[in-house]
Amino acid sequence: MNLKFLPLSLVVLGACAQSPDTGSHIGNPASIEFGVVRSELTESDADEAAVVMTDASGTVFSVRAAEIDVRDIKLDLPDGVVCAQVLDVLEGAECEPAEAPGEEAEIAIDGPFVVDLLAAEALPSLEAVVIPALDYTRVDYRVRSDAETSFRVEAEFIYNEETLVLDLALDINEDARVENPDLVLEPNGTLSVGLNPELWLQNVDITGCLTAGTLAIAEGRVSVDEDSACEVQDLVKNNVKSSSSLSSTP
Repeated sequence: MNLKFLPLSLVVLGACAQSPDTGSHIGNPASIEFGVVRSELTESDADEAAVVMTDASGTVFSVRAAEIDVRDIKLDLPDGVVCAQVLDVLEGAECEPAEAPGEEAEIAIDGPFVVDLLAAEALPSLEAVVIPALDYTRVDYRVRSDAETSFRVEAEFIYNEETLVLDLALDINEDARVENPDLVLEPNGTLSVGLNPELWLQNVDITGCLTAGTLAIAEGRVSVDEDSACEVQDLVKNNVKSSSSLSSTP
């Protein structure tokens, strides 16, 4: 299956940075995208139905809405780059020095913000944030909300020849780390953090819970939340956390 990133409107612009000691060139304009990975379809079929999840029984769920609440994003600076080299570039973000020898300094982008993965929107927007374009091989982000849930998905599926809607609403309070040691971010390129919906229901049997009666159908909808008797909450949370990938595009 061919996969691609669905970019969101939370674009973080890059800039040029100069070393204060040598004047050496260490950055170029770039951007960062936080979105989902979707199937590559033909132009005539390319719509929100291309974002799908599949449970352990093989049932396909077409995602109609997906939101995640992110408290902050942290980018490890490459080896040898220190905060003093990027402070003049940063806007809407901070640089945190390395805490111990052998560790890297990091750029911190503080939220919270809500990412609507399908509408390509984030509140508040990150368009005003400016960072230097460097080869960020590790990104950490915290999923956290002050509300009752921090991860919400609405998806359509068929069960016993009936079209139903899955309402998935969980409270994830986790740090997620995504790495790509071979990443090279070219000038004017894009750093992409993508969540893969195909992994969210991996080894999670929503269909089996319906058959077993641990999930109920109410007015055509099936709800999975923190109190559901279908005990898949922790598995889904771990799947979401581990579904991230890091890449770059020219």
